[in-house]
Amino acid sequence: MTGLVRAAAAGILLSLACSLLGAQAGEDGKTGRPVIVASLEFSIEGKTRESALRREIKIDVGMRFEDRPELEYSLDRDIQNLINLRIFSKVEPTLEYVAGDGPTDEAHILVTVADTWSLFPFIMPSSEGSSTVFNLAIVDKNIVGSLTELRLSGDFGIGTEPETGQFEIPRWGLYLDWSGVTLNQWQFSTHVQQIYETERKFSGDVMIEDYSYYETRFAVNIRYEFRFLRNLYYHIIPAVRGRYSYDVRRDSGDIEYEYFSLGLGQALDYQRIDWEGFFRHGWAMGILNFFWGSNNGTAGELKTDFTARISGYGIWGPVNPNARLLGYYAVNHESTGIAEWLRGVRNNVMFGNRALILNTGLQFRLFRISWLEAHLQPFFDAGIAARDNEPFNWADDIHLGLGSELILFFPTLPSVQIRGFVGFDLTVDDWSSQAKFESGLSFNLFY
Repeated sequence: MTGLVRAAAAGILLSLACSLLGAQAGEDGKTGRPVIVASLEFSIEGKTRESALRREIKIDVGMRFEDRPELEYSLDRDIQNLINLRIFSKVEPTLEYVAGDGPTDEAHILVTVADTWSLFPFIMPSSEGSSTVFNLAIVDKNIVGSLTELRLSGDFGIGTEPETGQFEIPRWGLYLDWSGVTLNQWQFSTHVQQIYETERKFSGDVMIEDYSYYETRFAVNIRYEFRFLRNLYYHIIPAVRGRYSYDVRRDSGDIEYEYFSLGLGQALDYQRIDWEGFFRHGWAMGILNFFWGSNNGTAGELKTDFTARISGYGIWGPVNPNARLLGYYAVNHESTGIAEWLRGVRNNVMFGNRALILNTGLQFRLFRISWLEAHLQPFFDAGIAARDNEPFNWADDIHLGLGSELILFFPTLPSVQIRGFVGFDLTVDDWSSQAKFESGLSFNLFY
């Protein structure tokens, strides 16, 4: 009994000691105490506006966190989101705590950023056998310091008509894009285009469709971020499109005329891919539904399609593997642009109303010096397409793309990526006529 009494007494003393130590730690502001953000300041080297940075940072003065780790996690996410914009050469947070007299501590935050160049002109040629397309653009990724991107671009193609060999201009286009305009949890982007387009379909080496048209299009993307679930977005995309002046050179009953269409898209998208140096890690997934009404001059039709994708990146030492799986289904029409998701495969040889696409790559660092970092990314892409009321054809409906990209990064200019590209369609017999190659300056994240 004496032993039990002693054990009980020892337990009581231990509990009292722990309580006293815990209370003392709480009074010192070292552990377990709530934190209130007392100040949030910015030090800016460049033209970026403080109001734009405050818009990007989710933390704000007066916000209360249960403890220091919760605040530090939120701050780390906000800083990573600034790094992911790829327009700063430096993003450095400073966090200081001050023990309060009451039950909470105060946090004082200073975020230091340094701008890089944000205005870039570029020319990017690409070829896929019979034609070469030149893309020209002027891009400002931080227009007037607002952290929004303005892109004025155009493209034109030159080539030869597949059957006659005569010189032709198969396409040209003018585009205006303004993205990143944010208001609280809402983000807006606008796209306007005027193009001339030539559409062709090949079944094997046989051209089964050949026509051209003009198109004017306007679209607005409205994105809402759920505050209680970071990186989860809902998109609304209204679009108006007019196609006109059709020039049909090959008679085909399958050509779908769309003189006018009015559409609405909606998507749910989760994005958690972060940059670490010039590698990426994380994953993303999303589903997009787009439906539109079209009119061919005599009758109207309602069309809809669905696109779902999941992509991921990992970092294994000097290697950055990546993969994306994409599914496409059109309820009552056929798409000719499926091969746009496949590197090395000509756009006009893969079409249908449903498809499954796999993109894989293995990016690794070749060398790094103070002003340049070179990466090589071999890739292998695969795609399968199908059409209603037509039997599956191994030769026409499966496409395999193989190739590699040479990517040049610049530590002081994180927006700039100079990419050289070569790819081959493994499912065709003549590689010399089916190869695609591309080079130029790129300011987008691929795959």
